[in-house]
Amino acid sequence: MESCGGAEAFGHVSRIHRIEDTPMAMNRDEFVEKLKQQIDEWNEKIDRLEQRVREGRAEAEGTTDERLVDLRRRRDDLRARLRELQSASEEAWSDLKTGIERARKELGDAFARARSHYED
Repeated sequence: MESCGGAEAFGHVSRIHRIEDTPMAMNRDEFVEKLKQQIDEWNEKIDRLEQRVREGRAEAEGTTDERLVDLRRRRDDLRARLRELQSASEEAWSDLKTGIERARKELGDAFARARSHYED
């Protein structure tokens, strides 16, 4: 099993939440694919974080960490927005993209906060 301790549990958090590193002329299909990849990366990182929390809280079995709940909620919100984007017209996708970018950034920020909390 992969080690989940320290910063490697989050590896390159700042990198995974930056779609803006890609060209501005990205079309909707490219944007959707990039976002799907990021969601997959976040899923892996949430799983690793959850494992780390479980290992550190064996004595507090049954407790739920609010940071994990927040990460999952934000991830699910981003998935819902992605589905909405996929069914939107070409004209509407640029408007939806703004909300998706905001949700994507908020999820990345939530990861940074969780990393900071668990590295203490």
